[in-house]
Amino acid sequence: NAVCRIQIELSPFQLLSRLKKFEKYLRRTKTFINAPRTIDLDILLCDDMVMNTPTLTIPHPRMLERLFVLIPLMEINSMLINPTTGNLISTILEDLKDSRAFSGVKLFSYNLKIL
Repeated sequence: NAVCRIQIELSPFQLLSRLKKFEKYLRRTKTFINAPRTIDLDILLCDDMVMNTPTLTIPHPRMLERLFVLIPLMEINSMLINPTTGNLISTILEDLKDSRAFSGVKLFSYNLKIL
């Protein structure tokens, strides 16, 4: 799992369309609801936007339940605020650190060079 920050000049719907095309290009397979997938690209946040449509919800609806999302988000920006609740991601993460779910998350880092 990975989280990245990007700057683009696309609407969230345009970005979603491109992400779905990329998943298709990489032959994403999904056998049942919440099954492991070969690739799964999601839009977690888009500035301070809050949106809930049949095709796209921002912030991602299950983002706050997933340590593998919250930890890298906090590392990218420790002052990041969830626009729905107004809480800092780091505060949400601290509240979850006491739970058993945190024990399975391991941090690592590496330098990525793009040629």
